[in-house]
Amino acid sequence: MKKILGLIVFVFGISCAAMAQETQTKVKPKTTVGDKVHNVFHRRHKRHHGYKVKHKTKSAYVKPKELEMGAMG
Repeated sequence: MKKILGLIVFVFGISCAAMAQETQTKVKPKTTVGDKVHNVFHRRHKRHHGYKVKHKTKSAYVKPKELEMGAMG
């Protein structure tokens, strides 16, 4: 019983830590110049060659003002 309770607490802690990182994901289709020309004339049947994905993670660390400006003294 103690092992199960400990395991549940451990998994809950890991899931909270994973959710604490705020990530933003941008997904856009990759198109060539020829694909863009085709897409202008055929709006309902667009072409692309895969997807371009960018991940951005917000950092929780903030630099102190003393370190940003440099050591004055």
